[in-house]
Amino acid sequence: MKPYMKLQLAVIAALLFWSGSAYAITMNVSTPTAVVGETVTVSVTGVFTFFVTPPPFGSLSVNFGDGSPGQTLGSLTSGTYTLTATHIYTAAGTYTITGTGVAGSDTLTPPLSVSQTITIIDPVDSSLPRGEVGVKYDHLLRSTTGTKTNTYRLNRGKLPLGLTLERNGQITGVPAQKGAFPFTIQITSSRGSRFTQDLILYVDPGALAIRVTPDIVNVTSGGGANQRITFTVVSPAVPVREIIRSARGDFLAGGRILGTINSPMSIDLNSPQPSASETISIPNRVLQAALNAGTTKIIYRRAFTAQNLRSGSGDTKVNLRGPASGELRITRLRIFFEQNNRPTILVERNSRDLNASVEIHYTGSGTLKGFWKVDERIIERVQKNVFYGKVITLTTPKAPPLPTYSEGAHRLQFIITEPESDQQTIDFPVAIYHVEAKTSESVRPITLTQPDNGAELKGSEEVLTWTEVQQVATYAIEFLEKDNDQPFFTAYTKSGSYSLPAKILAMKFTHGNIYQWRVRGFNAANELVAESPPRTFTLGSSSTFVPNQVLFIVENNEAGLNLIPEITAKYDLEIIEQTELASLQRIMVLCNTVADVRIVSAQLATEPGLYGPQPNYIFFTMAGDDPLRSMQSIDKFIDLDRIHQLSSGKNVLVAIIDTGVDLKHRDLLDRIRAHENFVSNSSYQGEIHGTAVAGIIAGSRNDFGMLGIAPDAELFAYRACRQLTTAHAEGECYTSSIAQAIDAAIQAKATIANLSIGSSNEDSLVAELISTGKQQGMLFIAPVGNDPQVDSIAFPASHPDVTAVAGFDDDNRPLPNQKLALGADALAPARNIFSSTPGDKHNFFDGTSFSAAAISGLLALSLEAHNGSVSGTLPHASDKALWQNQVTAYIGL
Repeated sequence: MKPYMKLQLAVIAALLFWSGSAYAITMNVSTPTAVVGETVTVSVTGVFTFFVTPPPFGSLSVNFGDGSPGQTLGSLTSGTYTLTATHIYTAAGTYTITGTGVAGSDTLTPPLSVSQTITIIDPVDSSLPRGEVGVKYDHLLRSTTGTKTNTYRLNRGKLPLGLTLERNGQITGVPAQKGAFPFTIQITSSRGSRFTQDLILYVDPGALAIRVTPDIVNVTSGGGANQRITFTVVSPAVPVREIIRSARGDFLAGGRILGTINSPMSIDLNSPQPSASETISIPNRVLQAALNAGTTKIIYRRAFTAQNLRSGSGDTKVNLRGPASGELRITRLRIFFEQNNRPTILVERNSRDLNASVEIHYTGSGTLKGFWKVDERIIERVQKNVFYGKVITLTTPKAPPLPTYSEGAHRLQFIITEPESDQQTIDFPVAIYHVEAKTSESVRPITLTQPDNGAELKGSEEVLTWTEVQQVATYAIEFLEKDNDQPFFTAYTKSGSYSLPAKILAMKFTHGNIYQWRVRGFNAANELVAESPPRTFTLGSSSTFVPNQVLFIVENNEAGLNLIPEITAKYDLEIIEQTELASLQRIMVLCNTVADVRIVSAQLATEPGLYGPQPNYIFFTMAGDDPLRSMQSIDKFIDLDRIHQLSSGKNVLVAIIDTGVDLKHRDLLDRIRAHENFVSNSSYQGEIHGTAVAGIIAGSRNDFGMLGIAPDAELFAYRACRQLTTAHAEGECYTSSIAQAIDAAIQAKATIANLSIGSSNEDSLVAELISTGKQQGMLFIAPVGNDPQVDSIAFPASHPDVTAVAGFDDDNRPLPNQKLALGADALAPARNIFSSTPGDKHNFFDGTSFSAAAISGLLALSLEAHNGSVSGTLPHASDKALWQNQVTAYIGL
């Protein structure tokens, strides 16, 4: 008789008749799905009937399908038997459980079997920590087994705006929405099995804290002078996609509203430094109401509301004073030349009768201190006792007169040092006088040849050419704004061409504007002997980047590697370099293109699997070009000997991402742990800027040259910039080189990354690497910029994860200007900073690059002094004495 078998999904039964014997087998599993570590019960039942004597023995067994030993019940005779077994699975996956029955020992009797699949899941802990709007959220989903091989993705629902779920189960970001957010994740085990799990994340409203600057103002009763008030959001401390609003400002005294300013105000919390300002005039009725109430103290308050944040308010205190005792307050300045009553004038060389005046509008009374300066040279200091009034006029001295011996444009300012400008908003106007050389009797024409009239410049280095004239010893190339005859920038050369650097284009010109340029020729006696008519040009709307270069990012896996040749072929791109960014687990591909970089970047952004296509942006190191020679150094501000008794930066690793550091300099050779070059087509070499930054941070105590702030810190010298000329510190860097340097710093586990560089472009790839490094505990330091005419912080200092550093000079003036200094996280000296230069030499430097280096050194000291943590507030005063006290407090002396 042939065997007969019947199979079903949940219960599989079989029956065999052979040689006078028959048996059947069934199996039951307690659950089709179980959790790793949960006990699973399996029952296998066999019915044996033997018609032969003596009866053969039967057996039942079960196999759990995961490689573990099975279980067997043997020596069975006629009857019904059940084998009950329990098992615990230790890994997620889908397994096949098999039950087997054997009747007798005859090899001709085939065994009967029954099977059933079971899915073992490895869920995550469903108790997620609560989030708060505006506060960094970082939580790693943890499985039951603690395995790190599971992968996760969002299956249904959504996370709060601002949060993302990574494949490894990391939920990270800054939540921008409050509420309860249910969502479902799909978990995939290393064996390929998939299952889903429901989770819920609760986000609480965030705290809203407002700082008001100034926090106290003094007003002379009888006249409410204009007051500039700035409201700055200090919490949340990270960008949030939220706009907070205030409908009005209230004047309060004793809890009672005396008056209001019905002017709405809003602050975008998604900006790097969210703030808003208003100029208020305290109404006389408010002042009178306060006096009638018998108080001289008022509060000006703005209450702000938000959708996802708790309400908050900012207050500034108003003190009322009588006219005679009112604090001296500057309300406005006007500067002009007496010859034309205007702030601009043209004069001949060596003119002796040039005079200027400044009208100072004020309220109150007190001591007025200030000085006249031409360019960066102080020509006279002024001190006056000013009594209650409205305006005072001061005139430039007749001896020494305003200098007119040097051709070109000169800046004249009157700077007020008392009352202090950081206690009130004072805009110091600038007067420009342009000195022309004496004109000869015959002026010959100069023909401009390149670029064409009306051309559009692309923002990279541009070459201007013209026909040379025989008598000319020096050519002056003048750049003018449209409809303005006074140059705002002048360059000099002895040949018939001038290369207009990309840095000058970025700093002095605005994209989209129309400009004029002209050339004047002077003989050896500095007489004007030739000149050209003006030509116009427009600076194109493109950002500053390396011409014809575009980069993109792909995942560092087989799919990403296969995508690279597909994309480069599709868009006719030539690969320049292909670099792994280990900290992002991605690959950066830098390419040449003959097409418009902006168009190619936009096209690449539509390609699935590509990240962050962009131009290869250009950054510049931030050093001054005219270092002063007076013997003054940062160690004159702080007592390094005393500080080094507590801390010297030992075991703190500092990555210097800059031009090359001189590896053989005696002040640095024992401080450099490693060095690497990331500038393509340029070998590693010691250069001015990087060597000076390294010396400020960690120059050795060796009785040779100069002493660094943290002389026991260890340095990674990462050359991401190239020095443009042999004589000057200026360096040029690129997205591609900076990205590789930051990635190397992250992999080397650097504690501090000093980025004394800047650009007007916000670079998305560099920004992502900075955020990645910050998440791993790195501290990033960068300068705000050096141009006093710029009112926005340079990138990367503008990044929320970077400590932005401004400077101050010998006269306690904030650099590059008051607005950027107020927006900085820290201040440090920026003039006459003594440091190392290549070839075992030293020099003095200017610029916020070196302010940033000083703060990096102070951070290294603090990290050692506080066992790896940063404590306290970085020094942020522009007054030398106060700054010294803040440094001492920060280190913990």
